[in-house]
Amino acid sequence: INIVQDDFLNGLHSVLAVASVDVLHDKGTLDAISLRAKTIEPTDDVSSNAYVQQYVQRAHELVKPGGKMVITSCNFSNDELRRAIEALGKWKCIGGLAYPAISFGGSHGSLLATQAFIRLS
Repeated sequence: INIVQDDFLNGLHSVLAVASVDVLHDKGTLDAISLRAKTIEPTDDVSSNAYVQQYVQRAHELVKPGGKMVITSCNFSNDELRRAIEALGKWKCIGGLAYPAISFGGSHGSLLATQAFIRLS
C-alpha cells in the first residue's frame, strides 16, 4: 500500500501518474472542493458545480480502469454523492455504508455518507 498526499485538482503539480491508482479514498476533499464556489444555495445541484465536475474528471484520470473510489462526506447525502459522481458517466456506484440515522426539525438523515464507485472505461 502506498499512501500519497497530492495537489489533487492541479495536475501540473501532481506526484501521481495518469491511471496509476487502484483505490482512491477521499474523506473531506470533495466536501472542501464543492464549497469553493462563491455562493452555494441550498437548492443547488452539487453535480452541476464546476469544481465537482473537475474533481470527477481528475479522479477518472488518476484511477486505473476498473479501479475504485471511496468517498466519505459530511456535507452530502448518499443520493447527492451518487448524482455528483455519476453525472459525467465515468463512474458507477457499487455500494455504500449505512450510518445511524438522526431526525431534526422534521428532516431525517445521517451525519455521514460513504459511497464506493468503480471507474468505467
